[in-house]
Amino acid sequence: MVVAVHAIRPGDLVVIGRAVQAVPRRTTHSFQVDWDTHVDLDEPARYLNHSCDPNTGIQDNSHGGFDFIALRDIAPTEEITWDYETSEYVSIAITHCLCGAANCRTTIHGFQHRHHDPHWQPTHLANYLRDETTVNAPTAIPRRTSTTVANGPVTGRCHGAADRQ
Repeated sequence: MVVAVHAIRPGDLVVIGRAVQAVPRRTTHSFQVDWDTHVDLDEPARYLNHSCDPNTGIQDNSHGGFDFIALRDIAPTEEITWDYETSEYVSIAITHCLCGAANCRTTIHGFQHRHHDPHWQPTHLANYLRDETTVNAPTAIPRRTSTTVANGPVTGRCHGAADRQ
């Protein structure tokens, strides 16, 4: 779990997630950054939990990972969360959601199963999911060249507790 140590405003950069390594196959802790590429991110990004009503959204960054941008005001001590379905085409991290949000979807399957839902309108998606062929042709999965992963030090902008749940 990662929590804010000070007040954060909408649009603020909350956490910079840097890819530390590509993984040969997805894991419950990897992040999907392209069709055939899953990476491990550094701390604290690695410890951000899912919420169906997240307070951050993702944006691809130049470090082979994601920046987590505040979607709304975040109070000190509030947990930093994001929606796993905004990066994972098929999610294996959690199957039964326990986020407790009023709009909790109860199951998390990934973008493949969610993007046709008119009630789900994420403002931040992994770039590879923005591809028009994906949105208009859900049964076809176009293949892309894997991104190069830059190794880097473990860093993060959100000064919070990084305790695994």
